[in-house]
Amino acid sequence: MEHDFEEQRRTTEAVLEDLADRHDLPARATLDLQFLPVAGADWAGVVAALADAG
Repeated sequence: MEHDFEEQRRTTEAVLEDLADRHDLPARATLDLQFLPVAGADWAGVVAALADAG
């Protein structure tokens, strides 16, 4: 089963909109991400994509 990135984007935007409705969010913020291992994860691909994104 392939991951639905468009659904993830829509869900993320809905969550951010909900947070913004309830809180005074800054225009910019630092985001800390935690990646958890799953079976079949392509860690080399993740590292390469993150490096490419800066």
